[in-house]
Amino acid sequence: MAKINEHIESQFVTKEIAKEVVALGFDKQCFAYFKGKVPTPIDTDYVSFRGLSDGLTPAPLWQQVREWFLEKYSLNVCAEPIYINVAIGSCSLCGYCPKVGNIDFTEEYDSYYAAREHAVLTAIKRLKRNV
Repeated sequence: MAKINEHIESQFVTKEIAKEVVALGFDKQCFAYFKGKVPTPIDTDYVSFRGLSDGLTPAPLWQQVREWFLEKYSLNVCAEPIYINVAIGSCSLCGYCPKVGNIDFTEEYDSYYAAREHAVLTAIKRLKRNV
């Protein structure tokens, strides 16, 4: 099995996030899966949930998870880079979800990547409390 390089690996959510969104109903096709902590590419076109062995978790891309939150829960989860001498990250979560109500927050982080991860984890946490 081929190994995913570091740049491509950063395009996939963490295994923790993958398990959480699957528990919330994420069921999109993925190009890799988690057997350990690192996404493993597959030999076919995509991983479907029906054909996945026990112990394997689909590895969605950050973009897939963001679009899924928007489609399923009407939540816009985003991280935007801010440049003030150096690049820092700002994340925001906004939208209206009938099961959660209005969700609105903006925070700053050391990097875009930290902001992106925090925004997704916050969305998961709030949805788990109310779903």
